[in-house]
Amino acid sequence: MSKELIISDEHRTNPLSLKPGGYTVKVIYTNGKTYVYDKIKDPARYISRIPAEGISEVWVDGEIFARTPPEDDQLPW
Repeated sequence: MSKELIISDEHRTNPLSLKPGGYTVKVIYTNGKTYVYDKIKDPARYISRIPAEGISEVWVDGEIFARTPPEDDQLPW
């Protein structure tokens, strides 16, 4: 079972990510690691800037946003 790592405010680079409100983005990698980012104001833009290599799934507020097909490491964005 993979453990979720919730990214703290100290590791955030966008000042908007320090303000309350927004979405929660969960990125699940094929190696079992899961990173959770909260207070994301524009999820599609945020996700588009994450390197796609090794990503299995991306969730936004508990809903699947993207899933990598098993035979392809390219995400659909």
